[in-house]
Amino acid sequence: TASDTAPPGGRSLVVPNPDGQQSAPVTLQVILRPPPTIAVVSPSTIQQGVSSQLVTVTGGNYLGGATVSVTPSAGIAVGQVMVISPSQIQFVITIDPNAPPGMRTVTVTNRDGQTSNVGSFQVVPRPPAVYSVTPAALVLGALHQVLTVSGDNFRDGVTAVSRSAAVTVEGTTRLGPTLARVQVSVRA
Repeated sequence: TASDTAPPGGRSLVVPNPDGQQSAPVTLQVILRPPPTIAVVSPSTIQQGVSSQLVTVTGGNYLGGATVSVTPSAGIAVGQVMVISPSQIQFVITIDPNAPPGMRTVTVTNRDGQTSNVGSFQVVPRPPAVYSVTPAALVLGALHQVLTVSGDNFRDGVTAVSRSAAVTVEGTTRLGPTLARVQVSVRA
C-alpha cells in the first residue's frame, strides 16, 4: 500500500510462499494521483456581510483533508471544509460587510500537496436598506417636501424612485452611508 504522499517512482515487488520460496522481483511504478479539478463554484455571487454561507465546489479528485483557499482574501474568512465525495467539497465562508466587491478565485489543495485549477465567485455589494422615512406621511398637494431617509448601505449616486404615479421624486442627496434626503411632490 502506498500512501497519498508517497513519492512517485519504481518499487520492487516480490511474492513469497510460506515455505520461503519467492518470485523474482518485479518493478511496480507508483504514480501521483491526478490533481484536484474545479468545474463549478456555487453560488457564483455572494453578498458582502454574509455570515456562514455554505459554498459548494464541484469537480474531481478530492481527497479527505483537502483545504480551500480564496484569493484575494481581504475581508474573507474560510471556515470548515468538508469533502463530501471525490467530486464535491463544501466550505463555509464569511464575508466582511466592507470586503471589496469583485471576483475571488478558489483553489483546492489535496493532502498530497497537489493544487487544482481555479474556480471563482463574485463578491457583490449589499443592496441599500431603508429603516425609516421622516416625515412618514404627506398631505395631497404637498410640493417640494424634503424627506429624511435612514437606512444602510447608501452609496455615492444613490437615488430614490417612487412606485406611485402620485409622488414625484425631484432629487436625492446622500448624506452618508446611513442617511439620505429625498425631495418629493405629491399630486393633489
